[in-house]
Amino acid sequence: YYILQIGVSPTGKDMPQDPIEAAMLARKKIDKVHALALEGEDFGFLARQYSDLPSAIDGGDIGTFEEDEMAAYMRDAVTALKSGEISPVIQAPDGWMIFKLISYTGEGQGAAKVPYDSVKDEIRETLSKQETDQRYTTWIEEVRSSAYIKKYAK
Repeated sequence: YYILQIGVSPTGKDMPQDPIEAAMLARKKIDKVHALALEGEDFGFLARQYSDLPSAIDGGDIGTFEEDEMAAYMRDAVTALKSGEISPVIQAPDGWMIFKLISYTGEGQGAAKVPYDSVKDEIRETLSKQETDQRYTTWIEEVRSSAYIKKYAK
């Protein structure tokens, strides 16, 4: 199972100190994010914007898992999905989560195909970042090779 996730915790960023108020606000936030995801908003963008999890920086990408490697709440949510589908809001030990199943490779099956429209923004972003990184590296090398530093004697 190749999975993306978004998690919101009552102890996450910008949450109130009152635990009951924080729990209600966290649930309201994940419900909003879930609705946006179901409306077709880019899941990776939503993860970077709203998730409290370390995977947020990677657009919620947590990689691939075997069924027996997942926590029970995660396994129950993810194994019921088809490629490209988004789970309902799931209560986890430290908050609420939603998952998106990118692809599944079961026994005797090849990798499931994901619709291009659901991953085109991620592909574009990855290729753009690679190109930007390459141009930056080239520019830095040019600047370094042409730099002249004069050392002043005391």
